[in-house]
Amino acid sequence: MSSSTKTVKAVSLIIMASLIGRMLGFLREVVLAEKFGTGIEIEAYIISLGIPTVLFAGIGTAISTTFIPIFSEYLSKRNKEEAYDFANNMINFLAIFSMVISIIGIIGAPLIVQILSPPLKARGDIYILTIRLTQIMFPILIFTGVTYIASGMLQSLNRYTITALISIPYNLVVIIYLWVLNPYFGILGLSVATFVGWVLQFGIQIPFLYKERYRYKFVLDFKNEGVRKVFVLVIPVILGTTVQQINTLVDRALGAGLGGKAIPALNYANRLAFLSALLFVYGITTVIYPRLSSLSAQKNMAEFKKHITSAVNVIIFIIFPLTLGLILLRVPIIRIVFERGEFTKDDTLLTSIALLYYAIGLAGLGIREILDRAFYSLQDTRTPMINGIFIVIVNVILDIVLVRYMGLGGLALATSISFIMGVLILLYLLRQKIGPLQGRKMLIAFFKVTCATVVMGIIVSFAQNFLPLGIENVVSMNYVINCMVLIFIGVITYALASIVFQIEEAHFVWNILKEKLLKIKG
Repeated sequence: MSSSTKTVKAVSLIIMASLIGRMLGFLREVVLAEKFGTGIEIEAYIISLGIPTVLFAGIGTAISTTFIPIFSEYLSKRNKEEAYDFANNMINFLAIFSMVISIIGIIGAPLIVQILSPPLKARGDIYILTIRLTQIMFPILIFTGVTYIASGMLQSLNRYTITALISIPYNLVVIIYLWVLNPYFGILGLSVATFVGWVLQFGIQIPFLYKERYRYKFVLDFKNEGVRKVFVLVIPVILGTTVQQINTLVDRALGAGLGGKAIPALNYANRLAFLSALLFVYGITTVIYPRLSSLSAQKNMAEFKKHITSAVNVIIFIIFPLTLGLILLRVPIIRIVFERGEFTKDDTLLTSIALLYYAIGLAGLGIREILDRAFYSLQDTRTPMINGIFIVIVNVILDIVLVRYMGLGGLALATSISFIMGVLILLYLLRQKIGPLQGRKMLIAFFKVTCATVVMGIIVSFAQNFLPLGIENVVSMNYVINCMVLIFIGVITYALASIVFQIEEAHFVWNILKEKLLKIKG
């Protein structure tokens, strides 16, 4: 089997597995919107969940990023026993560290909430509720770090699919709670269900690790070579990978001063935009990162540049039409996904403003994921860290300026602009580090994809004139069908335009689709 065929198979499997998890994630958000709308209870829940998970998710990702190459090195140059010994050390260090942080977080919850969301203290009941929910959910930290270690082990052992499925138990637990138990236990019970879901994300991976003959042992060796390497590399990566999380926290802190509906609207728009984009980005980065690491170790810079260029071009090919589609159809999409129960037309309009401006930065978010992996493969964690700090600073400055003139939309736009600026700087710095990339090829792909996207946008905009999808129309089956027709028109138009403009990346995406169609037929 050729290398390109293996890549297509791996990426297609991960995308399909991720799709299941993402669909459940969207369903979770749909049910949340139905049960709580944009009221103060969901606002408190989003803030409290964000404090432990948003902050520690960046740490977990950073640990996983540094853990994978070292664990892979143990597997290739030593043996599984030493690799698992290293993994057990990391699991134990993380478990102890996160337990201590959880205890501190539970005790210091009032101060933490006050620091991260200053406007809440003046709003009485929601401030007290946020503190209670934060105390319930802080122990999530204990399972976040070990979940990332388990995922890193499975990916290094070429078990990609299960790591893409770990969000399924979490989403199912929350959805079942909302449908069955929410009337009895309310928002406090939802926090407990969220904690249980995070525990199951780790638990679902244990049988697969067991099949790989992994056995847990309590070892705590500060002199372990692998552990010391991780601790040296991880700090810059943490600062580099927590950019989106910090930006989200800043947006929520300033959003708390815009009224009770702002934070839920930002959250729904953020999930709708970024989760749909990261579905494809995750599949590509998961496969390309180990290959970039291998090419870097072999000093094969020609192939290294080729892989980066191909990955960036595929991201552009997928994200550009997705961005314009979300912008053009943001109101009907939000209405179909969220508008029921406590989620009203006013909530749709507010969320659509945030979605419009978040969508602008999707390409920057996706390309940055690729470029960060390129630097990590070169064992350069410092550059992404500095770039991450730059993005945070730009976002905070733009947040403060734009929120005065654009309100909610300003917070989302600031995030998008900061990501785009960060990507442009990373491209320049990567070129300085390894020499010219295939810049001409990137520019040609950018021009062709832009032209195809514009053609798609014109056709979809024209077709919108003949289909009733306004905010005044009732959300019925006909409304859903009309929206699906527009999406279908957009996909077909973009596909045909890609053929006309001879976009190479269309072949890669088609091969993934063909791979899945053949499996369905088989």
